[in-house]
Amino acid sequence: MHKYLNAIGFGSYSKKDFDAWLYDVALADPDITVEATDLDDNPIVEMRKEVSPGMGICMRGYYLPDGKFVLDSFFPYREPKLQSNNLETNIIPQTDRNGMYGVCDDVRIGVDLVYFVQDMMALLKTDQKQNADVFFGGTSLMGLAESGTILLPAAKTPEFVERAENARKKKGELMLAARNGDERAYEDLSMDEMNLYSLITSRLATESIYEIIDTSFMPVGVETDKYAVVGAIEDAHKFLNRVTMQTVWVLTINTESMKFEVTVNEKDLMGIPKKGRRFKGEIWLQGKVNA
Repeated sequence: MHKYLNAIGFGSYSKKDFDAWLYDVALADPDITVEATDLDDNPIVEMRKEVSPGMGICMRGYYLPDGKFVLDSFFPYREPKLQSNNLETNIIPQTDRNGMYGVCDDVRIGVDLVYFVQDMMALLKTDQKQNADVFFGGTSLMGLAESGTILLPAAKTPEFVERAENARKKKGELMLAARNGDERAYEDLSMDEMNLYSLITSRLATESIYEIIDTSFMPVGVETDKYAVVGAIEDAHKFLNRVTMQTVWVLTINTESMKFEVTVNEKDLMGIPKKGRRFKGEIWLQGKVNA
């Protein structure tokens, strides 16, 4: 059973209960059905069943000649509501399952941003099928979290916030220059990293790591679309899973100047989310491509 089902409110369901609902309800009466052909020109069908507005289960498979539907894969989703960046996105088919990755180069986080593409069926109807080098501009992102913790805000003065923003912009400029072959920029980045390591090491003697680090966004594990995040909460709303009657939180967070929503089950969230506090957790990053 998919481990991120808890994030959209299926935490109380056993595998047996969920399978019964999936086959007897979701597949029998989907809210949306879309058909297309994949990159190998094989027919593919996507069905979606909502458990709350914009949130639910996406099921992918194909029809047999006798009209019977064969389920290949499914995943929980919540449609992202925020434009997270305006960067060009390259689409890469997954080799291990029926899906796609979106990849964009975001200097704010210092690594390639990789996410699971929610709207694959829409992309299969574009020129991406014929040309793997087609780029799309901008993405809307969201994350599903198995669990999370609410942290108090870090102490920051207006002067500190201004210095941090200037430092972030300077780092982004240096990273762009280094990627374009500027050796001086590469040396400056290396020196900044050593100075930062030294500063954090000295401060850890009297402070906790989350007093020093305000927000962070880092890849975690071997799966390319999983991240450990610490982000400032800018908005928080509750939603009800109409099937299980469990409550989930949808948090708008800002981390490393990147804004997106995180969905987490209320029972798996330690603390009370409020604007100004911070969210810490590991997420599965999903996104919609603005083609």
